[in-house]
Amino acid sequence: MAAALALVVGAGAVRSAAASHELRADRLGRFAGWATVVEEPRRYAGAMRALVELDGERFEAWVRGRADQLRIAGWRAGDRVELAGVRSVVEPDRAGRVA
Repeated sequence: MAAALALVVGAGAVRSAAASHELRADRLGRFAGWATVVEEPRRYAGAMRALVELDGERFEAWVRGRADQLRIAGWRAGDRVELAGVRSVVEPDRAGRVA
């Protein structure tokens, strides 16, 4: 029983490290092009956040201006949308939530 528990804990640690590594995007910096909406926009503290996929990687798209928020409010999962912005690293204090 103890050996099985140790195996499960070890496997969990390996998967955790792999998931943490997957948070690091392969490509960072400016982006302009088409993205797929993965999760529909939601309001968070005066902004809207949508989950999008760019080049096979997922990113949070944050929009703060009222006009831009109204523009993306109609996005639905699966929609293809044109975006321009900057792809950046997830801040360490948010990495757990994003994972």
